Amino acid sequence: GEGGGGGEGGGGGGGGRVAAKYLNSRESDVFKKSELLYALPVARSAARRADAVVLVEGYMDAIALHAAGVENVVACLGTAISEAQLEMAARLSPSRVVLLSLDADEAGRAAVRRLAQRGTLQRLDARGATTRVASLPAGCKDPDEAVRAYGRAAYEASLSCA
Repeated sequence: GEGGGGGEGGGGGGGGRVAAKYLNSRESDVFKKSELLYALPVARSAARRADAVVLVEGYMDAIALHAAGVENVVACLGTAISEAQLEMAARLSPSRVVLLSLDADEAGRAAVRRLAQRGTLQRLDARGATTRVASLPAGCKDPDEAVRAYGRAAYEASLSCA
């Protein structure tokens, strides 16, 4: 969608800022989070150049990373990462490399466990995609905080260790 919405076609959900970091919109007939990647249009060429795409949970993480110059970033809009989103992300990288940079909380860890338990990562691997999990710098709760606290170089170093 236009204006940083979702993936290929379709509109994005609302996400106005309130006391929480962002609102988590429900899926509808028009807004299907499991089929969208936030920032996909603007991340496409950077992901090709870097030969990897970074997948984060929330659009605020993607916005902060893009603002810091890490442009090969898309967001899945929550921790319910779908196989379709991972496949869409993998197609952005010539070598089909996806770096998961999720929040350093139980929800982020559970998201990775679910992908492994459901066989999602194995199926992607069988189709030629490589999915790696990056650890955030110590003490950071999410990619937004990591890039703000330590800067682009330190965040990118955390990705290279994945």
